[in-house]
Amino acid sequence: MNGGQNQDELSKAASSLVTHISTLTKLKTAVLSPFKDDQVQFRLSIALKLMALPCITLAIAFGFFWSFLKMDLYFFEAYKLSEVTNFQETYYDYILSTVVGLTPLLLSFVAGTLLLGLYISNMVFRPFRTIGQYCEDVVEGKVASYDPEFFSELRLLTRFTDYFFGIVQSMTKNGKLDQVDVPAKYTRIHQPVFEKSFFIQFSLFVLITSIATGIAVFAATVDIHGQILSLAEKTIQVSPAIRQFLERQENTLFEIMIGVMVAHMILHIAFCFHLYNKVAAPAFGIFATFRGFLKGNYGARIHLIGYYYLRPECRKINRYLTWLQKKYT
Repeated sequence: MNGGQNQDELSKAASSLVTHISTLTKLKTAVLSPFKDDQVQFRLSIALKLMALPCITLAIAFGFFWSFLKMDLYFFEAYKLSEVTNFQETYYDYILSTVVGLTPLLLSFVAGTLLLGLYISNMVFRPFRTIGQYCEDVVEGKVASYDPEFFSELRLLTRFTDYFFGIVQSMTKNGKLDQVDVPAKYTRIHQPVFEKSFFIQFSLFVLITSIATGIAVFAATVDIHGQILSLAEKTIQVSPAIRQFLERQENTLFEIMIGVMVAHMILHIAFCFHLYNKVAAPAFGIFATFRGFLKGNYGARIHLIGYYYLRPECRKINRYLTWLQKKYT
């Protein structure tokens, strides 16, 4: 009897364990599956790169500043200016208390930078997503409308795509695709065009981050250095010579911070061009494919090597071109 009960209990325990494992597996799949998406990975990579820039700048600035703080401590200890016992411990505790007070603000700033990076990455995707969605709607027989934002998108791509869809729509109404004499302003383009408006638009967001980082660095520097001066006044006899030393040290520190911020601006500019290159070549690839299609190369398809994050949109566009070729040629 007892053996039968034990067997039933073991069976129930095993069944419960299997249920829990299955639930955890489903939860793990639900949590991790979005991160396997190419576009999600790209958005996160852009956001993390943008977030890393101020983090790197703050780390470098803090490294320089920490060296200055140690110099002050050595100066105080060498000349035995303080009568406070365990002055080194008091000194570092005082600094850390100031840093801890600034931590919530810095964490909020970093989180805001991450969100801004996600927004910028979404803005980068927007022209391609608009084209892909239109192509998908047409193939599936839905009411399709292509309405690009000319003042915020890639102008060459959006204008030519609008022209392309308009011409194709007219030809499909007639039931047949014909070769089109593409305007000369489009036929003369043989390489990616620098889109100033698009570049400036997302560069402004990056510039906001850069300025905010500069303000954060200088604010933290002034606050912490001010606390050191306050501690010095409370614990040592501050002679005019010592005050002059601390003031000149502060000026030197500001000069170093300016150098750090110049390097920070250069990093942001490099990031802007890096991000722009992520869209310039694909935009030209789509433009060139559409142009070739209008000229009668109905087998033209988009093949973007290395731009994995645009695969879903390219598949939609290629499916649309295949649909046109099969139905209207």
